[in-house]
Amino acid sequence: MAARDSSDEGQPIYTFTPHRSPLGLVFDTEGALSDEFKGDGFILSWGALVGDLTDRGEDLLHLELTKTGDTYQAKVTQLVRDFDHPVDTVLIKDKLYVLDYGSEGTGSIWEVTLP
Repeated sequence: MAARDSSDEGQPIYTFTPHRSPLGLVFDTEGALSDEFKGDGFILSWGALVGDLTDRGEDLLHLELTKTGDTYQAKVTQLVRDFDHPVDTVLIKDKLYVLDYGSEGTGSIWEVTLP
């Protein structure tokens, strides 16, 4: 089956795309970010190892959750891409630190400043 864009289908999706492997979930619990991100979540993706999906991961996503009855709906927006296998995050005030494993295990730490 070929990859399809749910917005083209007029249907919501209920999870992340296959092989995405979400990691490093954090929330702005202190309300330190601008109104655009205040109280929201952020998540990394290790990335897809195989397949022909156009959504390869290795990115940082913004999660805007809206309570709908007993459940939540998520609006997910890609903020940063082209990490090299990111594994974890920590949010300190307006700085999101990303631990990136690296394809050769060399690793790095990225600082992402959020508004």
